[in-house]
Amino acid sequence: MSLSNWIFTANIVLFVICIVIQGRAMIKQAFQRVLFIQIAMFLFAGLVYIAPNAPRLLVWILFLAIWLFTLVMTGYAVSRGGKK
Repeated sequence: MSLSNWIFTANIVLFVICIVIQGRAMIKQAFQRVLFIQIAMFLFAGLVYIAPNAPRLLVWILFLAIWLFTLVMTGYAVSRGGKK
């Protein structure tokens, strides 16, 4: 298995872990809103990635912004200490 496959697999596993943490810690409406934003961001980045003339730097910037948002929302969910 190549390095890129390992990195892809690690990203998927980390994303699922973050989603599970967010789902357990956030109230239903907040979790649904955050999940919608994350999925929309990943789909948008995927569309930019498959565009024939898209600069790869833009794709990496979007990818990093998505992960930053995901990790910030997970940190927020953890800092709240669970549903209230």
